[in-house]
Amino acid sequence: MKSFAKNITAVFAAAFFLTGAANAANTAAVVKQDGLRVYLDISELPVKPQAGAAFRIVAQTGADIINPKTGKNLGKEIIKQISGQIIQTEELYAIGQLAAQEDVLGLTAEIAAPAQTPDDKNVKTKKQFDTPEIRPLWQSKPIEGSYKAVAAGNISGAGNELVLAFEDNTINLFKFKDGIAQKVAVSQVNPLRKIISLDAADIKGTGKAQIFAATFDSDKFTTFVYEFKDNSLLQTDTIKGIVKGISPNNGARVLYVQDISPISSGFKMTTPAKLIYKNGFSQGEKLKTRKFNLIFGFNLADFKNNGLQNIIYADRNGKLRIQFDKKNNYIESPDEVNFMTTPLRVKFKNETERLPISVGLFQNNEGSIIIAAIENQAKLGMLADKFGSYQNAKLHFLKWTGNSLEHYGSADIGGVVYDIAQAPLGEYARTLIVPFASNAGSTTILLFSAE
Repeated sequence: MKSFAKNITAVFAAAFFLTGAANAANTAAVVKQDGLRVYLDISELPVKPQAGAAFRIVAQTGADIINPKTGKNLGKEIIKQISGQIIQTEELYAIGQLAAQEDVLGLTAEIAAPAQTPDDKNVKTKKQFDTPEIRPLWQSKPIEGSYKAVAAGNISGAGNELVLAFEDNTINLFKFKDGIAQKVAVSQVNPLRKIISLDAADIKGTGKAQIFAATFDSDKFTTFVYEFKDNSLLQTDTIKGIVKGISPNNGARVLYVQDISPISSGFKMTTPAKLIYKNGFSQGEKLKTRKFNLIFGFNLADFKNNGLQNIIYADRNGKLRIQFDKKNNYIESPDEVNFMTTPLRVKFKNETERLPISVGLFQNNEGSIIIAAIENQAKLGMLADKFGSYQNAKLHFLKWTGNSLEHYGSADIGGVVYDIAQAPLGEYARTLIVPFASNAGSTTILLFSAE
């Protein structure tokens, strides 16, 4: 975090040097705060900030810094500052996203305004593309603890509820009232078997969804099945391998199971197959697709409108790939976004496997197929990505045109996203559930429309 702050400071120094003294006074008061989101009064600024502009808020200063030769006062020593980025501008106010949770209401933001040449407006750099901002339908109050996996379903029989696995390796069942999470039940999983993902569906046909917690214990994958009984989450079964599923077009949750075995050269993976239940859990029909071999980060749709289901998945090159029947027939997402920026990894000996974040898929009101996927953004660039160290994230919506995937919209997420879920929650029926973990050690739930 200290290095990140230094980088932001360097950005400010460079920006103010290039733009001169007039823009150096680009300061705005924080007049409203909602979690990581802050509202800045820019009504008096001579130069309005643009989306993407960096800012900092100095929260604590120390002694004066004096040049011993000239006696000139160079300003106060900065002891604590919070960095951020402008995500939206209006005529009189701007909305910013903080890099870390901190109470900054009433403080002043210093906004960097980079120099702009006449041709700059016509230049697009990587990750700068024109797409509408997607706003959440709903946002929860922060929940204590950093989540590592998410699922949703009618677990207790009382309606659509949320399941979170926290970094302490617990499974937690929540219901929400007035935006506040109320914990219904919690179950502790053996810390030696680290939870890597969650899912939920009524595979047994009991009228209540079962929770499937996939774990890794250094040399094997196991999924534990939990059910809500007697006001508690009780483990009722064990499945070899990983269970993970999808809800294409907001349909019923379909779960798949895959056995992954560490070998000397990495991991050996079986073909994912539907999880079924008949006197016990077992494998049903196998997923028919080319190239795809990992149960994480995929979805299915009739992309060619010919009655056949084709897979879309996060490829190792960072792109989303729609794979058609023939080996060389595929479409990939644009270059600007890396969808393999996942903090979830498993390691065996010297091999590390990235586990992609779930991919949402639905049809909009015009009947177009929309794909929703997450890009986490590294704290310190490429090296941070290598070690899974991220600061915040973006939710990207891509539209299938019939020939290609094009940018459809995006939303800034104020923390790290480990996974998302496409499922009803509370009164919201067709939603994407996007939790994020902040640097403050809390988790916030965002709901986005999936229609």
